[in-house]
Amino acid sequence: ADYPSNSQRPVNAGSYVMAPVAVITNSDYYKAVLPETATLTINRATRSLIISSKPNTLKYGSSYTLGVTTSGSGDGALTFTTSTPSFCSTSGAVLTAIASYNTCSYSASIAQGNNYLSASSSSESTSLNKADTLTVTTNAITPVTYTATTANVDPTATVTGLKLTDTVTANSVWFQYGTTVINGGSSTTTYATTAPTDADTYIVNPYILVLSSGTLDNYDGVTYNNGSLQITRAQQAPLVISQYSSIFGTPYKVQIFGGSGTGAVTATVSGGSA
Repeated sequence: ADYPSNSQRPVNAGSYVMAPVAVITNSDYYKAVLPETATLTINRATRSLIISSKPNTLKYGSSYTLGVTTSGSGDGALTFTTSTPSFCSTSGAVLTAIASYNTCSYSASIAQGNNYLSASSSSESTSLNKADTLTVTTNAITPVTYTATTANVDPTATVTGLKLTDTVTANSVWFQYGTTVINGGSSTTTYATTAPTDADTYIVNPYILVLSSGTLDNYDGVTYNNGSLQITRAQQAPLVISQYSSIFGTPYKVQIFGGSGTGAVTATVSGGSA
């Protein structure tokens, strides 16, 4: 190859054969010049690599895409690794907190490419914190009718804010039922874990959350939103008057049967032909 100008010289790292071109041919006194080839080697350049964008803190279950600055970018595969795999993980440039405490340490490296040698960054760190507060909201409960026995209800709740693989089941939330009594200008609420019986409107309080996988220690707390249970009054048994005749001028007792509960029974008389 002949490189008479800079524009024709090789740029990329590698080995190149240099073959001079003979310009002197046979003459009366000399034989033609025999060109001898040589090898030109362009070595890979060194480069630097730093993590230029990282979070100072990261909440449990949250992710952040790390940024890097390097010379010769695009030449060589870029990878990220963590030296604290119990606290955080990397997937490509994405850093994810899998713990809510301690410190996550990580670094970047770039493999040898066509024109650059491999390089590694210094180790960086991020403090890990708890995830935001979970919210437990009682789902709507269909009203039931009074049956003189404990109300047949099975409350459920929706849990929002769970991270990673943390899960709940239908039995993860415990409920209690509250009755509020107003005394003058103040009110008192009493709770029981057994469903109520009497017709009324009751507070349904989801007071305990237990994760089926994961731990509440990774969260800032739990907020519970109450629901309500309405037990409507049942239809009473019909009233029956058992006697329909009497003797003129003689008082008699009207016998009334039926009804339900402790409600007062009253009777009225309307004018008639008798």
